Amino acid sequence: SRIGVSVRDVDDADAEREGLSAATGALVGSVRDDSPADAAGVRAGDIVIEFDGERIRSARQLTRVVREAPPGRPVSIT
Repeated sequence: SRIGVSVRDVDDADAEREGLSAATGALVGSVRDDSPADAAGVRAGDIVIEFDGERIRSARQLTRVVREAPPGRPVSIT
């Protein structure tokens, strides 16, 4: 599955700017037009910290859990 975003790991500067207690999660760099992420309101600059109930610690982990999600199944994202 794909949701239509490019992501990178959150670094210390991102965490400080966003008031996070740790540099964890995946920072959205871009969102493809007409993608599931676009329809859900995900925007460049958002930090994904949870996907379908799983805490996200890195961009690699987000990529993995998205890939494992069945296509067409609704999921929650924080």
